[in-house]
Amino acid sequence: IACDIESTLYLPRIEELGVMPSMRYASGPEILEHCRRMGRHFDLYRRALFQTRITALRWLEEDRRWLVETDRGDRIHARFVSMSTGPLNQAKLPGVPGLGDFAGHAFHTSRWDYDYTGGDAAGGLEKLAGKRVGIIGTGATAIQCVPHLGRWAGHLSVFQRTPSTIQPRGNRPLDPDWARGLPPGWQARRVRDFTALLGGAPVADVFDDGWTRAFKELFDLGDAAREEAAERIERNDFAVMERIRAGIAAAVRDPAAAEALKPWYGLLCKRMGFSDEYL
Repeated sequence: IACDIESTLYLPRIEELGVMPSMRYASGPEILEHCRRMGRHFDLYRRALFQTRITALRWLEEDRRWLVETDRGDRIHARFVSMSTGPLNQAKLPGVPGLGDFAGHAFHTSRWDYDYTGGDAAGGLEKLAGKRVGIIGTGATAIQCVPHLGRWAGHLSVFQRTPSTIQPRGNRPLDPDWARGLPPGWQARRVRDFTALLGGAPVADVFDDGWTRAFKELFDLGDAAREEAAERIERNDFAVMERIRAGIAAAVRDPAAAEALKPWYGLLCKRMGFSDEYL
């Protein structure tokens, strides 16, 4: 597992903490260690409640405070409550009829069973040798899992509803000399410029990755009048997707498999995928 946004953008506060990711796209263990580093640096371990569920949240008008109750029996009074209730901490199983009756071994990728597969986050799934394995879905997670499963399993079946856009990732080590030469405030500027490029702003592209190349092509309006911009973006979108489909056709030797892996939708209908191994 790894990030698919450049590490210098994905990992917060690396300039402030004086660290630099080892790779352009950091691995899961390195991301986890950076989270722990932030916890130590900002003294969050002493102040945070992990694995704790909020059971009640009430505004006390007389006290002008929130009363927060937890499943541990805490009663916390707070001036401010910020709710960042993203859904991705809950594993969601696919609604496949009969899934609950499957007699084989099964697990969700976010709850990976290394006792069963062997190996670790870097691969080496030696206990899958000779086994028939199926993986459901071909999204951003499967793009990272499938190469390892295919390498170690006796046979791998990939169950796809809709193919992903697959483009080269080009992961590589980050140059320490480049990092040492960056001026103060470089990370905030880098985040700002990347975000601007993905919004179509005319900012110099110092990233030259799959994200910025696709979005620059998408928003290349040339001398199109304002009322023609939407139509121009639509044509550009098709051109980007044609390039992606051509790359898939060139990488996959089996023509039938290549056709099944080609995405036929607009660029932004699904999250883009990047891999040098999946296809």
